[in-house]
Amino acid sequence: MTEEERWSITVVRAQGLRLMLPDKSWRPVVTLEVDNRATHETILGVDGQNPNLKQGLTLYDLRLSSVLEMKVWHILQGKKNGKNRRLVASSRQTLNELMQSMRIHKAVRSISQYTDVKLTCQSCKTRSTTLPSSKGRPQNGALLTLRVVTPTSPASPVDSQDTQRTLFEDQESSGSCSSSEPTAPPTPPESISDIIEVEPASPVAQSSPVAPNVFRRRRKKHKKHSKGYLMLSDHEHTYDSANYSGDESEGSSAASPSFLRSSQSELESQDPPDNSLFDTPLGSLFDLSSEQCLDTPPEHIPSHTVISTSTTQWFTASLLPQHTLDHSKPPVPPYTETIEVYEPVDLRMSWWERFIATFTMYAEIRDARMDSEFEAIFQRMRMEWTFIGTLLAGLAAVNTTVMSISPDSTIPLSPTALRATASSSIFTGLGIAATAYFILRYSFSPVDVFRSRALDVYSSYFFFAISSRVPTLCMVASAVCLMAFLGLVAFDVWPRGVVAVCFLVGIVMSLQFLVFGFHQLGKGIVGGGKRVVRVSRGVVRKMTGAGNIAPDQGTPASLPQKRDSKAVGTSSFVQ
Repeated sequence: MTEEERWSITVVRAQGLRLMLPDKSWRPVVTLEVDNRATHETILGVDGQNPNLKQGLTLYDLRLSSVLEMKVWHILQGKKNGKNRRLVASSRQTLNELMQSMRIHKAVRSISQYTDVKLTCQSCKTRSTTLPSSKGRPQNGALLTLRVVTPTSPASPVDSQDTQRTLFEDQESSGSCSSSEPTAPPTPPESISDIIEVEPASPVAQSSPVAPNVFRRRRKKHKKHSKGYLMLSDHEHTYDSANYSGDESEGSSAASPSFLRSSQSELESQDPPDNSLFDTPLGSLFDLSSEQCLDTPPEHIPSHTVISTSTTQWFTASLLPQHTLDHSKPPVPPYTETIEVYEPVDLRMSWWERFIATFTMYAEIRDARMDSEFEAIFQRMRMEWTFIGTLLAGLAAVNTTVMSISPDSTIPLSPTALRATASSSIFTGLGIAATAYFILRYSFSPVDVFRSRALDVYSSYFFFAISSRVPTLCMVASAVCLMAFLGLVAFDVWPRGVVAVCFLVGIVMSLQFLVFGFHQLGKGIVGGGKRVVRVSRGVVRKMTGAGNIAPDQGTPASLPQKRDSKAVGTSSFVQ
């Protein structure tokens, strides 16, 4: 085995495992296993660090599909030879996934040969009563840091001649199409690890067959350079083997052929392109191109980027707005929902319907037409029946307790109090029976069955609206009778207290009506006072005016005489 084929995997540290076990200090034991054939065990410190980084798992002749299994164990203190070992966390990855994680770690932290593997924590339940109960909890951020030294050529060797031929196959074909002059053969890259498979350059190029083994030199990830390209060029594309080297320190310029840089220098030496095409509206672009005799788009576009010195421009289909391609959109399904048309309903209600609607749901169920409206009414009534049934069950328990009181008890029971208790018991029993009937008949049926069953013999919902409130009315009557029983029993013991408490509760319950009454009374008093003052002022004015009458004229001196308009007109006519 050579040194180039050696794989070395070393555990550096473990993070996020301290709170998983109740032990204040415990040393994790990490085992590494590759393809169930090679096992390596590492004992970490209390802080999760590996005290000996020189020892690791060394393997040869591995494939990228080999599976690396990592497990973290906890060994109880005082136990030897690995007895009573419990699995704390584990993870399973292939070597290919491990290398991808290393590349991401290198791009983020700029550290090579290191990677963080996320562990899947196990539950902390103990399997026997002899082991101490674990009060820990699994950690979501448990990580295992590994140092992986990969071989220089992990992949299988590839024929260098085939690689060189497939690397520049498309470039040679494009060069022969654009110019009839021979081109210089390019120099192949230094190593196979510097080439990767390339994707099609544009959607237009996908229509032409592209060789599946076409490769290109890899660019560095931390240096991203935008490269523009011009197509439809008549110039020759030459390849300089001296500039096309495998030196990756030159960035993106070294990763591209030399004709890119030469074309850029030629573009700088020429006049700038005419911008008249960009100032033209989009609708006249094709007319302008036909007048200027622009070239048509090529049938084959090479996979590499080409920079040309031509000043003509061509708009590809990928530059057009995507919303204009109506044929690419899936067809919209037709509107299939059916709406039932009902006859107009007279929404006016008579006085007896309005009276029933005050304490029932007659107005809602009368005006409902759609299934969604009946669904809301049905859910509301079912909730009401369930709630009323619970209250009636509580009232039944209270009535049963009262009826079981013996005559020799401390609380005296008058005949009136016993009648109130009996009435409450009767209403409670009837309410429970009615609730059970409605729940059994309507609650477990769909909406359409509920609509059909709620109709009466007159094809209306009037009688159902009344009968559906029977449980509620029975509950109210039972509560009133029970209140009367408690009031009578308490009145025999403490009359003044009963009167005071009832008066206070009555005031609070009818506070809005009392406030409204006092408000109207105050407004009436104020209005009456203003009216009395106004009348008094008129009387005083009349009395004071009568005392100031002139003796010769017989009219008040302070008030001017009003002449009749008709008399004035007659006297002027006589004159």
